[in-house]
Amino acid sequence: MTHRTLLIVDANSLFARSFFAAGHDKTRPQETGGVGFAAQTIISLLNPLTGRLPKTPTHLLLVWDNCEKTDKGRAEKPAEYLRGVELAAKLLPTLFNAASYRAITEA
Repeated sequence: MTHRTLLIVDANSLFARSFFAAGHDKTRPQETGGVGFAAQTIISLLNPLTGRLPKTPTHLLLVWDNCEKTDKGRAEKPAEYLRGVELAAKLLPTLFNAASYRAITEA
């Protein structure tokens, strides 16, 4: 019997951290850098040699939402961020043969 292990990723959080980390990398546009850093993180999680997860996932689910918490006192996200998150939502599922789910809810 083959055991299946599902890795569920909060894709909005992953992209946000990747996007702002990419802001320090001046060799590429920040929105594509964010996608690249997110992909590198997923590779690191899926690679059994890193030991970051107790079991190697066989399936990946990227979960996106369209809710933005407004009570954090943060500035509005820049246009590059919004373009980048849309690019990531299109590319990452394809790159990793992952399922992708976008919740359609309101905050």
